[in-house]
Amino acid sequence: LALRELEIPGTGPWDVRLAGLFGNLRGLLLRHPSVAYLDTVQPLSGPAAFRAADAALGILAGAGLSRAQCVAGMSNLVNFTFGSALFRLHQATETEPRRDYERRVRLASMNELPHIADMAAEMLSRGGDDEFETGLQSLIDGLRGQSRPLQKE
Repeated sequence: LALRELEIPGTGPWDVRLAGLFGNLRGLLLRHPSVAYLDTVQPLSGPAAFRAADAALGILAGAGLSRAQCVAGMSNLVNFTFGSALFRLHQATETEPRRDYERRVRLASMNELPHIADMAAEMLSRGGDDEFETGLQSLIDGLRGQSRPLQKE
């Protein structure tokens, strides 16, 4: 039911609409964690999920991607968006696994795990909105590189 709330951008350049769609999806998942968790055990296949998938495929097709590129691009965007939301939800919980993760990052040895030890503060603050936007734009930039101009008939 919560997926019915998903706002699908209808106008603008394809890359802006795609970023808006997946940004809106992530926001919805953060507001309704049960949707994100449900998708980990069974694919979402209701009318609202198919409406969102159809919109994403249409945006990608309109950008000039092949059919296979459209499906792969949508799949990668969905996986990234759900993964980002689930990670953010996990970061926000105070559970023993979360506390253990934080403890292990803080105790990382410069001799054994020098990069984690050096970047511990960043490791513990990852998963935010800026990080999501950067990753989303990287995926969209990759799709842009695959697109070809549509020929007018």
